[in-house]
Amino acid sequence: MVKKISHKEVRRRMKMNEMEEARHWLERLWERHSQKITWVLVALAILAVVVYLYSDARQKSRMQAQVLLGEALASTSQGNYDEAIPLVEQIVQQYTSSSIYPLALMLKGDILFAQNNVEEALQCYEQLAGRKDNRQQAPAALLSIAACQENLDRAAEAEATYRRLLREFPQAPEVEEARFRLAQLLDLRGETHEAVAFYRQIPEASVWFSEAEERAEWLEASPITLSATAAASEQITSSTPS
Repeated sequence: MVKKISHKEVRRRMKMNEMEEARHWLERLWERHSQKITWVLVALAILAVVVYLYSDARQKSRMQAQVLLGEALASTSQGNYDEAIPLVEQIVQQYTSSSIYPLALMLKGDILFAQNNVEEALQCYEQLAGRKDNRQQAPAALLSIAACQENLDRAAEAEATYRRLLREFPQAPEVEEARFRLAQLLDLRGETHEAVAFYRQIPEASVWFSEAEERAEWLEASPITLSATAAASEQITSSTPS
């Protein structure tokens, strides 16, 4: 009499056969390629160690740079620029690959500008604005570049920089100040209509709104400027990226 085997038993035996076949396959694979497999495993282990050490070094580097930047900011806030500059220089020279580097470069420019070393400050800001991997700091760098150019009586270059900021970074927080500064330049040059148009684009919530509103109203007091101002405002609005 043939003993019937349940489906469960059939599945169990099939699974055991599959596991046995797999074990034999691994044994044959190991016999044929044991040396290669060993080298691959060793290489993977070495790679894992290298990645870990690299990540650990970057983390320590960032932390060290962050500590130095904190000390530099504390000295700067107290007006101790002579103490802050060496700290910032250390970051700029030793931690170029750190995410703290752009912040240190910006701080260095700010300190130099406060010390009236405008040309050197301008170089720092231009270096920062030229970094393709740092779009986050670029608007602030461009605003500072324009401030340096104004300080050096290079009004045409400053105007071009403000317009570049408005064109390339229309959503940046620095846009409101850029509009106000650009309007001032145009105002001083006698470009009243365009100046008023830029003044009027500054939103009511901005810290620059009150002064811009006051200046725009004063300029618009002349009946001659009213129609031309409206036309200039419409032209600027249509050419501004949304």
